[in-house]
Amino acid sequence: MSSENKNPNKKLEKKKPELIVISNDNCNFASNDNSLQGNFKNFRAYINNMRKKNLNSIQPQSFRENPLRMEELRKKFLETAKSLLGIPYGRKYLEKHPDYEGDLFLDCCGLVRHVVKLLEEDFGFHLCNWNQGYQFDILPEEITFEEMKPGDLIFYSGIYYPDKNMRLQPHNMTHVEIYYGEGEKTIGSRDSDGVVSIFDTFQFMSEKYYNIQYHFKSIDTWLKGIHKSFCSEHKWHEDRLIGNSVINKYSAFYDAQDENVQQENKKNEKNDDEK
Repeated sequence: MSSENKNPNKKLEKKKPELIVISNDNCNFASNDNSLQGNFKNFRAYINNMRKKNLNSIQPQSFRENPLRMEELRKKFLETAKSLLGIPYGRKYLEKHPDYEGDLFLDCCGLVRHVVKLLEEDFGFHLCNWNQGYQFDILPEEITFEEMKPGDLIFYSGIYYPDKNMRLQPHNMTHVEIYYGEGEKTIGSRDSDGVVSIFDTFQFMSEKYYNIQYHFKSIDTWLKGIHKSFCSEHKWHEDRLIGNSVINKYSAFYDAQDENVQQENKKNEKNDDEK
């Protein structure tokens, strides 16, 4: 663990519950078949749209694109990532961290996702529960290493060794880390039995994949509040995943199609790779 890691047992401040007001003239969520499931699905879609509008209306776009404001948010993004140093990769590896008593666990893309979640009001959006392939697709600007600024992301693509039986990922993306600066340093969750750490270099050898390629991405579009897929191949079902929660299959609100999307999401999350 890096000497710069902080206490992993530090309690993170919880966000206040979000209030969404529904006006009387918008209380009709009847579906075509007028079923309870269909009506509830329309209600969820309405809440998701309201939530996105609320976030996007926090500040006008002209304010978001102000260079000074973007630089401040970039610094805040990096500082928030640093505040998560010491958080373990996954619950099942707790025997490696007997002193950890928290309930937060962060893999590689989970770290990026959680930082954005903690700064949701600043960014004007939150990231869906997809993995590094999704995060790669919603950042359009690929740059050189020399152009990297602290807070930008480094994506790793590679080919899994046949004996690892790993699921192929979009664009063969296998890993992601946050550029720290000071040469080649990064902040990441790299080892499955490790913790969020500061690494001296973004380059490493993997035991699970080879032919590693590095992709350097600017987060400027995120700093401007822009959140969408720039990949013509992958749209990521954003409208169905934002704000969704898992619904028990015995619930009256259960929708098999939604469950299929959520299960696919979970499969992708489980394949976030480590060193």
